[in-house]
Amino acid sequence: MANKYITSVLIVLSVIILVELFEEGTITGNLIKEKEEKVIMYMHPNADFLNEEQGTMIFKFRFSDGTFKVGEKTADIVMFLNSEVIRGLRAGYNTKEKKIYAGMPLLSSGEVDITDDNLHELSYSFNKNVGRQRIVLDGNVLAEGEFTGEVEDNFLTGYAIKENVRWVEGSFDMEVEVE
Repeated sequence: MANKYITSVLIVLSVIILVELFEEGTITGNLIKEKEEKVIMYMHPNADFLNEEQGTMIFKFRFSDGTFKVGEKTADIVMFLNSEVIRGLRAGYNTKEKKIYAGMPLLSSGEVDITDDNLHELSYSFNKNVGRQRIVLDGNVLAEGEFTGEVEDNFLTGYAIKENVRWVEGSFDMEVEVE
């Protein structure tokens, strides 16, 4: 009798724990814990494209390992571009995945480390008439594909957001050219 009671209690507790883990995303990996804060670092002033038809933005920078620190935490996302000319067009670096994201629809690089204290040149180009876009780092094409001008994904999270997002202005040195 005692064994059945203990077994029942353990099953109920296990189910409660699994439900909590699922709701917080610990199991699925597609949700973020409600109390976790996401830090997005952005550059200011924010350069932008000259028109909606085509353009290239070139970012020249040298980042060291601690560049994206906000207190004791490293920023989750470093946003290089949040266009007002082309609503929804963003370019940035996910510090956890070590990937560069940009475009419409979203392009993603493979894993790259831009915090190696080397001088880098990152460019994002698009041409609406041709329907193409690309991400280039140090002369190497990291990603390229169709440009539709439609937002299909959000690189800021890639998750269902249930937490606070804190925007922090970055104090890093970066040169930006718009063509």
